[in-house]
Amino acid sequence: MALFSDIPFALRMLRKTPGFTAAAVVTLALAIGANTALFTVIDAVLLTPLPYAQPERLVAVWEHGPTGFRNSVSVPTFLDWRAGAKSFAELAASTSSDMTLLHGDRPQDVTVAQVTPNYFNMLGLGAALGRAFVAEDGTHGREHSVLLTSAAWRALFGGEQGIVGQSVSLNGSLYTVIGVLPPNPLLDDGQQQMFSPLVLQEGESRKTHSLLVYGRLAPGATLASAQAEMDVIASGIASRYPDSNRGWGVQVDRLRDTLVGSTLRNSLLLLFGAVGFILLVGSANVANLMLVRATARQKEFSIRAALGASSAPGAAVYDREPAGRRPRSLGRDGPRRVAAGADHLHLAAGPAARRYDRAHGPARALVRLRAWCRDGCAIWDRSCIAERARGPE
Repeated sequence: MALFSDIPFALRMLRKTPGFTAAAVVTLALAIGANTALFTVIDAVLLTPLPYAQPERLVAVWEHGPTGFRNSVSVPTFLDWRAGAKSFAELAASTSSDMTLLHGDRPQDVTVAQVTPNYFNMLGLGAALGRAFVAEDGTHGREHSVLLTSAAWRALFGGEQGIVGQSVSLNGSLYTVIGVLPPNPLLDDGQQQMFSPLVLQEGESRKTHSLLVYGRLAPGATLASAQAEMDVIASGIASRYPDSNRGWGVQVDRLRDTLVGSTLRNSLLLLFGAVGFILLVGSANVANLMLVRATARQKEFSIRAALGASSAPGAAVYDREPAGRRPRSLGRDGPRRVAAGADHLHLAAGPAARRYDRAHGPARALVRLRAWCRDGCAIWDRSCIAERARGPE
C-alpha cells in the first residue's frame, strides 16, 4: 500500500519540475527505444528458429578451393557426396534462373529455383494446395512442373483456388502448376516465386560450380562428424580427379550461420553492446539529475532533522502529502514532535527570543516558527477528529 500512496505524490513532483521530468523522460525513452528496436532485430535474425522442421539439424555444404573461400558445388561432386555420405538423412541441391512468365495480359519477370525433388522433404515442408515434388519429377519429361510460393500465388494469380492443374508459360514453354507452398517468411521473401524440378546431368564438368547444397543431419550425427566424413569423401574425389579437384575440400555450416553470415552477426552484437552502453549512460545521467535535486534540498532535510523529523525519505516530503496519506515515519504525533522541537530551539535561543517584539534576526524567525508549529498542531488535531468521525472508507 505504501507504493500506491507514493505514486500520486511522485506524479505531483514531476508536474512541479517539468524541466527535470522532460530531461529524464527523453533520456530514458531514447535509450530504451534504441535497445528495444535493436533487440527486435536480433530476436528475428539470431534468436527466432528458422521456419522449418527441426531447423537446428539443417546445414549448408560447400566446396572450398585452394584459396580457402567457400564455393558452390559441381553436379558430379554433388552426386558423389549424395552416394557416399551417411551423416545426412537428406542431401538436396538447388540453382535458379530468371524466366518470363506469360499469364494474363502482360509478361512478367520471375525467378524460378530449380531444386532436386527431395528439397522440400529435406526442409520438412509440404504443399498447402496440391502436392510437392516426388522423385519421378526429377526425370526427363517430368520436369515441366512448378510449385508456387504463397506470396507469388497471391500476387501473380490472385490467390485463385483452382490454380492447381493449370498451365503457365515460362520462357515460351508450358509448365503445369502442381501445388502451392504454405506461407513461409524465408520462401516468401521475393528471391524466388516458383520452384521447378532439377534434372541432374552426370556428364557435366567438375569445373562448373553451379549448385547450392543443403542437408539434414541424420539421427545421431553431429556437425563435427558430418564434417569429418565429408573431408574423407573430398580426399577420395581429389585423388580420383586431380585435374579438377586437387586442393578442393568441403565445409559444412549450420544453415542459420549461412543465412545470417558472420559479418552480420558480429555487427548486430556490436550494435547491441553499443546501445546497451547508451542505456547505461542514460540511466547514469538520470541518477545524476536526481542526485543534484537531492543536494539542492540538503538544507531543507537538515532543518527537518533538527526539528525532530525522522531521517527516513518519507519524512522529507511530509507536509506535501494529503491527510491520511502522510509518511508513517512521523507517526500520528508527528506535528507535536515538530512543535516540541521548535520549543526546544526557542528555549535554547535565550531570553532575547522570548518576546516577538524584542527578538531580532534568527531569534525572530524562531518565534515565528514556534507559532506556526502550534497552529499546525491545532489544524492536525481538527483533521484527526474529522477523520475519525468520517470513519473508514
